[in-house]
Amino acid sequence: MPRIFKKSSKMVGLPPGALVHVGDEKTAQVKITVMDYDEERFQERTVDRVEDCAPYKDRPTVTWINLDG
Repeated sequence: MPRIFKKSSKMVGLPPGALVHVGDEKTAQVKITVMDYDEERFQERTVDRVEDCAPYKDRPTVTWINLDG
């Protein structure tokens, strides 16, 4: 007689309310676009790393960081 094994849940042993990702793993490249503007100018730039956004932190302009992917 064949044995039937149930696949164990990823939630076994975790505390109640713990979040577990159950969807497909996304491996696409993330595109980071920085838009920096004020009353007089607008600048849009694509950056390769999140660290490249740091110089915008100390500017007196409005900075929008958009992440796609």
